[in-house]
Amino acid sequence: MIIRFATTLVIAALILPVAGYAADLKAMKESVKENVGDAVITGKIKAEFAKDKLVKARNIKVDTDDKGVVTLSGNARSKAEMDKAVKIARDTKGVNSVRNEIQIAPARTAAAGDQQPGKERTAGKRRSDHPIDDSVITTKIKAKFVKDKQVRADNIEIKTVNGAVELFGTARTRAKAAHAVVLARQVRGVKSVKNDIQIIPVATAAAGDQKPGKERTADKRRSDQPVDDTWITTKVKAKFVEDKQVSASTIHVKTVNGVVELTGTAKTMDESSKAASLARGVEHVKSVTNNIKVN
Repeated sequence: MIIRFATTLVIAALILPVAGYAADLKAMKESVKENVGDAVITGKIKAEFAKDKLVKARNIKVDTDDKGVVTLSGNARSKAEMDKAVKIARDTKGVNSVRNEIQIAPARTAAAGDQQPGKERTAGKRRSDHPIDDSVITTKIKAKFVKDKQVRADNIEIKTVNGAVELFGTARTRAKAAHAVVLARQVRGVKSVKNDIQIIPVATAAAGDQKPGKERTADKRRSDQPVDDTWITTKVKAKFVEDKQVSASTIHVKTVNGVVELTGTAKTMDESSKAASLARGVEHVKSVTNNIKVN
């Protein structure tokens, strides 16, 4: 009997470690299974975020614990984006609940707009909605005036605000003023044209013939000048508008006695060089000073 009892003790001593190891192995397998399950849930949610156009996947973090509880953190640009992220997580298979810790952080431009007074915010929205820059519209109208024989000799100025064009200055006849309005309306992006052009009678121009000899000679010399600086500036700007590589809205042109100065900003050295090359190609330009800054 003593022998049987001793044998039983030996067998028990051998079996217990094996049973303990089996229990540990089972627990380890369960832990690995849970970890894999958590990673699968997290991966599925992130994949859905990446597919969704509203949710920015890289800004929202996903963490899943062993009980199927998903925690969302990070930043969303709007409440709509945050709500969509939470819905996607809740709809994912295996998720028991979702803890939302997402912070709403609007884009800088939107945040700046929200801080503006009502009228300024409305004006800002109008500007941002406008497809074409006002300076481009003004330049295109000037280019049309320079090319047109009826109005290029008149002193017509142009101002553009949010696509609304105002024409002022002087024209020799009402017909020429009306023609200037027609040309302005033809430019893409123009919403309306206001005509404030003053009409100078032809008799005023004829008065030049009654001036003394020296004044008449001086006037003649001025009329012999092939082009004025404004014409050159307009021609250069028109070339910028036509060229896809050069930004007409960020590069400024100033002409004095046929010498063109370029200022403003360009995205690359190539754009700066191209702008200078286009300016040099304009007829009657004597030289070009390139002071464009490259961002």
